[in-house]
Amino acid sequence: MVIRTLMPEELEKHCHVSSMAFIWSVDLEKEEFPQNPILGAFDDNNNIRAELEYYLHEAFFCKKALPAVGIGGVGTLPEFRRRGAVRALFEEMERLSEANGWVLGFLYPFSYNYYRKFGYEAVTKKVSLNVNAKALETIPRSTGSSTMYTGKNPQELSDLYNKIAQSTNLMFKRNDDKNFSSKPLKNRFYTYIWHYENGEAGAIVTYSLDRDKKTLDIQELFFLDKTALLGILDFLRGYDGQAQFFNFQNLPADSPLLNVLNEYNLGTMNISYAAAARIYDLQELLRQNEYPQEHGHFKLLSLDLFKKNAGVFEVEYQNGTAQVTRKSGGDYDISVTAPAAAKLLLSGEGFSAESAAYLSGVELKNNAADFFKVFPQRATFLCDGF
Repeated sequence: MVIRTLMPEELEKHCHVSSMAFIWSVDLEKEEFPQNPILGAFDDNNNIRAELEYYLHEAFFCKKALPAVGIGGVGTLPEFRRRGAVRALFEEMERLSEANGWVLGFLYPFSYNYYRKFGYEAVTKKVSLNVNAKALETIPRSTGSSTMYTGKNPQELSDLYNKIAQSTNLMFKRNDDKNFSSKPLKNRFYTYIWHYENGEAGAIVTYSLDRDKKTLDIQELFFLDKTALLGILDFLRGYDGQAQFFNFQNLPADSPLLNVLNEYNLGTMNISYAAAARIYDLQELLRQNEYPQEHGHFKLLSLDLFKKNAGVFEVEYQNGTAQVTRKSGGDYDISVTAPAAAKLLLSGEGFSAESAAYLSGVELKNNAADFFKVFPQRATFLCDGF
């Protein structure tokens, strides 16, 4: 099997796999070759069997932007499934991660169990919250102001978003406005920036209005603090004459909004798992982690099948930083498979020795107190698609 990057002249091969894998129609005269790289698995006669598309990002972790990759469009022709083509593609992604310095990988799986074979595990949850407009009646009037974004001054928008996002692990850094609405009068999606009384930007909301269902659909909501959250909610209250319901579609499981809109009998909430992640450079992630001031020490045995991540990682920390040493073997405090490592280190759930014992792929030799101390509960979310 040959693994290589598809070329633009191979558009038909890409469309063939994509159409058969995801069951949609293709008009080759209208299709364009994707801008992002596509890896393909080919037989010796250059016939394509499977493919995936990958996207370069930077993901925040402990307020640092780490090199990351998003994976999408994983598909195999029906006649070649269960023959190792996808595994070969993911093995190539491991090789590329070393060559390109990627620390993290992300995907949105059709099956979490399937992608555990490649080291991925569910690390984020998302909440959808549908509330009656009456739930916003207690929101105080704001002294700030809101401005519709129309494509002007995208730097203010990305600067504010990144300032907010860097405090939430795994959020992607955004360097442009493609995730926001810059042509609101054409597409009827609106992005507004809320400003404090002193003129500084503090919150972002993107939404649309379904007049037939009398529902305001809020796709994204970001804010710096409680004042900014209340300010942008006060702006949204202006739609209570047109919208009977406010549908917040994509919130972190621990969103402060859930506490602010505390008239719980006026709404319904659904929670589901979202992005899955894989650690491609365990040693670098351990180095970039935020550590306590007091001294601590632990040994982590990684059973990752990716050789770069395998072995015993000894971590000694103090004064907020750590020395990380990798050894091929030796004694350890806790051992983890690759999916378990992603869950413990990236999910922000703040596991203890007692709760981690229920996870598949975790073995504790002792209570590993110094390990759990450095991976506490942390704000963690990912809302960007690929």
